[in-house]
Amino acid sequence: MDFPLPEGVLQGDPQHRNALHTGQGEAVLCDWDTVTRGQLEWVLATVEIQCRRFGHGQPHYQAFADTYGIDISRWSGYQTLAAIRELRMITTNARKVPKPPQPIRSRTAHRSPPKPQQACAVEHPLAP
Repeated sequence: MDFPLPEGVLQGDPQHRNALHTGQGEAVLCDWDTVTRGQLEWVLATVEIQCRRFGHGQPHYQAFADTYGIDISRWSGYQTLAAIRELRMITTNARKVPKPPQPIRSRTAHRSPPKPQQACAVEHPLAP
């Protein structure tokens, strides 16, 4: 994949909750525990997803893109990055759920766990 932007410092979790707004109309990013260096396109794709998925709307995103100077959703690699980022967002939150929601448990309660011989026989290449 060819990235049009240079590498840079990435905040790691760019979302509206991580921008503190000053009284002078400026924003200060917080939550720097996942700071890294990488492709800026990851951050821009995340901002677009956050705006689209969490109710901020297209005008809000467009104002961001106009101010930043690039609309990442127009880049040819955007769909790939967006799909990866959305999968990561889902899996990150899924592991925080202590047990399946009731409708899933009730639909699967009648099923018995697989017997050892029914389990998947594919061996992991890194398994001891």
